[in-house]
Amino acid sequence: ANAHNDDNLCSHLTNVALQKGEEMYNEMHGGKWSLANLCLFVQGRYGAVCADGLMRSIEFTIYHSLKAMENVMFNDRHCFELYGYDILIDDCLRPHLIEVNSSPSLSTTTLSDRLLKEEVLADVLSIIFPPFFPSSRAMPYWEYRLRTDLTTAVPTGFRLLHVGA
Repeated sequence: ANAHNDDNLCSHLTNVALQKGEEMYNEMHGGKWSLANLCLFVQGRYGAVCADGLMRSIEFTIYHSLKAMENVMFNDRHCFELYGYDILIDDCLRPHLIEVNSSPSLSTTTLSDRLLKEEVLADVLSIIFPPFFPSSRAMPYWEYRLRTDLTTAVPTGFRLLHVGA
């Protein structure tokens, strides 16, 4: 999609169903990039410092979006939920949160999409079934880490606007 072509508003959307019919749609990757590919692109074009800053900004955005919702999220140590993030990167390499999808679709539309989602599922499974467990001596430390609040004293400006159905 051409960011300078404001006549075609579909070129700016991340929704695959809308982009599929567009002339500039790429059948190979479909318009989705993994964080690793985004990082490589930014590093190649703007340098490692910019890529590192962008990744930290994306992590900050994701962390604080979850922190803003923690009081209304279902919290049970016997289950988990997967969230999908749509983030727009502007021309100054600032991330803008477009939406957060709870239980995002795992259907695939391209080979790149399939590989990306397979990697996500592998990561999820490695969290659920870690390759090793801490020793019983280390468990008090792990319990402490689970209870530690990782928030910073910096105000984020995030606030809950709407709780979905």
